[in-house]
Amino acid sequence: ETRMPDLIICDLMMPEMDGIAFIKKIKQIPELKHIPVIASSAFVFTQDRENSLAAGADGFLGKPVDGNLLTELLQDILQLEWDYEEKTGNQAECPDPRCCPPEEMLKTFYAQAKRGDISQIRNLLKQMETCGQSFGLFREKLKSLADEFRVEDIARMMEQYMKSSRGNNP
Repeated sequence: ETRMPDLIICDLMMPEMDGIAFIKKIKQIPELKHIPVIASSAFVFTQDRENSLAAGADGFLGKPVDGNLLTELLQDILQLEWDYEEKTGNQAECPDPRCCPPEEMLKTFYAQAKRGDISQIRNLLKQMETCGQSFGLFREKLKSLADEFRVEDIARMMEQYMKSSRGNNP
């Protein structure tokens, strides 16, 4: 059984064929023409967006990819309804200030989350482990969020930990 994708995301800059040509080609193949396509590029010029849409793309994403915009595009294009899990309490709050990493480390993780740089967050987590800095629950929660590419949640977590480390618990 051949499975077809629900959606295709393509970069406009590819080695063999540019993204515009790729989109046009996909839209000419009867088995694929109904599959929505989102074009993506590090160059966010109006012309690139317009050319992508004219070629048959259903949406356009600039890079670095904004997770919220991607979620909105997926919701609109695929007609999805997101079901968010309710969170109880302040899961990121440190019960003991000794379990919180230093504020400078929190700020570094926060900055990387705002940039959407999951690979750098993972590198920093490895460095923490290598240096013998445990921060057990913190590290586990952060690793879990990074594995799921949840940069907005990572940023919120860092904000909560920074408040907690200053003694400003909500």
